[in-house]
Amino acid sequence: MVAVELLKAYCLPLLLYASESVSLIPSQLHELNNCISIAVFKIFDVSNGHTVKDIRNFVGFDDVAKIVEKRFIKFIDCLIDSGVKMC
Repeated sequence: MVAVELLKAYCLPLLLYASESVSLIPSQLHELNNCISIAVFKIFDVSNGHTVKDIRNFVGFDDVAKIVEKRFIKFIDCLIDSGVKMC
């Protein structure tokens, strides 16, 4: 589980850097999802796609589209609340 927490704390923010400020096309979202799935494959040493999906749900790795949407909403809220200040 330490590897999962490291993935969440360090890798995921790097993968999703500035994703809230640009419009990602579906193929880009799919590539990012694949990166996370490959990491889960390697961390848990599984080979079944359904198992990876279950593990992602269990450890809290939502679909990248959902994560980006949440980040976008947070970004817009920050812009509205802060006015000119940086978010």
